[in-house]
Amino acid sequence: MLITHKIDLDPILKSLPPQFADPRILPRSDPYLSIFCPKADPVQVGWRLHDLSTAIESCRNVHDAYISQAFFKQPNRRSINLFGLTHAWVDLDYYKATGWLADFVKNTGAGPDEVASLVVDRCQEIGIPPTSIQSSGRGLYVKWAFSDMVGMAGAARVRALNRRLVQLFADFGADPAACDVSRVLRVPGSINSKSGTICSTLYSDAAISYDYAELCDEILQFTLDEIRERKAEREKQKNDRRKDHRRRGKMLDRADWACKVISDLTTLAEMRWGGRVPEGYRNEWTWIAAAHLALWLPPHDIEPEVQELLRIWHIEADFIKKNHNLASVINRAKLAAIKNRDDNDPRYKFSKETLIKNLEIDKSEMLILSALIDTDEKYKRHKKARDIKNIPIKIKLAEKNEIKKHQRFDHMKKIVDRIIAGEELSKISISENVGLSTIRRWRSKILIK
Repeated sequence: MLITHKIDLDPILKSLPPQFADPRILPRSDPYLSIFCPKADPVQVGWRLHDLSTAIESCRNVHDAYISQAFFKQPNRRSINLFGLTHAWVDLDYYKATGWLADFVKNTGAGPDEVASLVVDRCQEIGIPPTSIQSSGRGLYVKWAFSDMVGMAGAARVRALNRRLVQLFADFGADPAACDVSRVLRVPGSINSKSGTICSTLYSDAAISYDYAELCDEILQFTLDEIRERKAEREKQKNDRRKDHRRRGKMLDRADWACKVISDLTTLAEMRWGGRVPEGYRNEWTWIAAAHLALWLPPHDIEPEVQELLRIWHIEADFIKKNHNLASVINRAKLAAIKNRDDNDPRYKFSKETLIKNLEIDKSEMLILSALIDTDEKYKRHKKARDIKNIPIKIKLAEKNEIKKHQRFDHMKKIVDRIIAGEELSKISISENVGLSTIRRWRSKILIK
């Protein structure tokens, strides 16, 4: 079982009734989350974090109210505006399940509480007890809170983590479509119009949260280091690797890299021009951004995400029609989806060196970037991390050397005491396994003192 961390509940969450409990960390700033009720009003409303309790209360006894699981920089759920993720989740439509679970529900008349108990048992077996389980009216939402906020750079791995959880809970009817970072789930306290039941929290434990990286390494079939090792092995032994392993590792690595590049582009634009990309840079920046979105998102999501990016960068909306590179990115992404292969992938791919050169990134800017850094900066960070990691080892070595120093002095003192007692130096040398010249040096050193 992974080491867990206690969540100190924010006052916003403490003010909610127990049936609305959703323990997790909250951002320190004031980003947006989206709530909407498609049957009453198809327009999505962006709420600020400080209004979270009011927003949830407003959904009480409302039919089919949904809330975003991530926080966003703008009042919409575009992935490009992702501010941060606080948890991983899986949507269990157990009423659709077949096999043993269907027989169990049919024979025992089990409801959400009984199925939730089975889910907790499965989580304990895997070694990842959940932070909370909520009833969606007909299914269950199972959530695992992170001990720290995960930003844009980690979005691809969180989605991969959600997909892996779908595999682990497939026999519970896990929904594979509920994995993306812009996903909305039903609000506790709202009513599921299909079943007429109220959504509520069945189980929660604020003492449980997970280090994001440790949870990924524990749950994902391959850790990030293993993915990189497999990538190197594929270059040497392509024919000795199974195709599904090769494809899964490569896709996760690309998506993870693409998220980091998008995050760095946003940071650069904010640092250089206050978030606005001026003329003369727009063609290059939008092309690079769209190309990396294509490595992460399905083809039908690329164009609306690029449109949102244009809005953020203060670029006119019809720019996408004027720029042939953007249309080419989308067409290549569609072609790649049809081929469904990693070999001869038609999507644009840039080397890190090319991006640094084309974006004219200097050394001072690299200090706050995560992906677009040169070899020198990468080695500096590795050395710093290595030095921090080795501090406990250095302390232990210093303590060990100090102990040896005292032991050596005690040995010297013992030999000198035997000399003072009148023993011959040759006998002392043989019994103590120390050379005569060394004994004489020790004698003079201690006796002089």
